[in-house]
Amino acid sequence: MECACDDRPPQGWNDDAPGAWTVPVTVLLAVVLSSVLLLMTVGARQPNTQVVALFPPTWDADRSFAGAIRAGVDTVGFGPADWLLVVHGRDPDFADRLRAHGALIVLNTAVARFCGRLSG
Repeated sequence: MECACDDRPPQGWNDDAPGAWTVPVTVLLAVVLSSVLLLMTVGARQPNTQVVALFPPTWDADRSFAGAIRAGVDTVGFGPADWLLVVHGRDPDFADRLRAHGALIVLNTAVARFCGRLSG
């Protein structure tokens, strides 16, 4: 008695087709990047905390400092680049104000320290 089953994949499925894995890989990368960004910013919105504000890399120290001052945060110091500024925010909406005045990302200091270890 012979088996009438077919070991071929279902019709329309082709592993070798160009782009067959594009959607799953894109979704996986989006999930990983979103998770990393979420972890980087956890705790950066807490009042009375110290954070690192990343301003546009084209900004000089004066412009970054002015953005932080306009946001109403206390400036602690500069990072290794003029556009990285360590600041202390006292109220709950300081991270939003930093972004409104030019900061691209507001990181918690633990992540910033980890990034420094990786680069140096």
